[in-house]
Amino acid sequence: MPQARFDFIDQAKAIGIVLVILGHAPGIPAGLVTWIYSFHMPLFFFLSGFLLNQRKLAMAPGAYLGQLLRTLGLPYLLFFAASYAYWLATRHLGARAAKFAGVSWQDPLFGWLSGIGSEIIVNVTLWFFPCLITTAFLYHLARKAMGASAALLVCAVLGGLDAGYAGHLPARLPWGLDNAWAALAFYAFGQWLRVRPLALDGPARLPLAAGALLSAALSALLADLNGRVDLNYANFGTYPVLYFPTALGGIAAVLGTASLMPSNGLSTWLARHTLLLFPSHTIVINFLSGLGKLVFRLPESFFTTPWFGLIGLAGAIAACLPLAYLVRQTAHLGRLRWARSAP
Repeated sequence: MPQARFDFIDQAKAIGIVLVILGHAPGIPAGLVTWIYSFHMPLFFFLSGFLLNQRKLAMAPGAYLGQLLRTLGLPYLLFFAASYAYWLATRHLGARAAKFAGVSWQDPLFGWLSGIGSEIIVNVTLWFFPCLITTAFLYHLARKAMGASAALLVCAVLGGLDAGYAGHLPARLPWGLDNAWAALAFYAFGQWLRVRPLALDGPARLPLAAGALLSAALSALLADLNGRVDLNYANFGTYPVLYFPTALGGIAAVLGTASLMPSNGLSTWLARHTLLLFPSHTIVINFLSGLGKLVFRLPESFFTTPWFGLIGLAGAIAACLPLAYLVRQTAHLGRLRWARSAP
């Protein structure tokens, strides 16, 4: 398939990562946060499934798992190490001292091993990496046994069961084995839609964009009815039956908006650096909050205003510039060392 068909994906990823950052930024209105949470993570699982190509589907399960561990497991390890170092250096400062009182230095290590978001206290957003690894591998196994349509049906059923019963489990399961089933439904839907004749980045742009506003309104209405959800915590709201239609409405709204947006440098850059922005933005927002409180002595009320939320968004994006440069340089040095040592 020609890559031009998927130009809208960059815009969708850019919108998605901005919504993720806003959802974690203090001061953003509660109603908006509830709506963002209703679909922002399902959106990323949908996009991940959409971008799955035939070459990866054809890989042997062991080889594919190895690739997942390299492309997602390694960033999970590196960002955990960076978050852990920051946590060790700041856990005794300000309000964090009370928050982490009684937490030993090794407790976060158990959270990293489990991959359970609530236990990764140094950076809760890291839950996405092990959950995506599990989700992608489960889908890969499913496709070895059946086609895209059958896999979507099976994954949708499993996702519905997960939404209905995950909250009743006596304990959380490691590496997304309790919430990856719901994520799997969105992942399968993304892959199923990719192989449909309908081209989202072609003739279907206008009707999809026309429905974006309606989709956004309906999903916001359902989100308000269902209450705050959080895929990380396997919390599917007051009425779990509403979780999937609400999330799909939000996804449709983002895709419709993305289909209207022309290709531009900012959205391309944001899309390219999503995996850097996703795990780093909470640290940046926490740092800016500490800087404002401890150094500039700003009033506590300032940090509960939308202004600080927007500062957090801008700061997270700005901080990604040197981080991206550092990653590029590290990768470049790694390639040079490999080339020099190669026979």
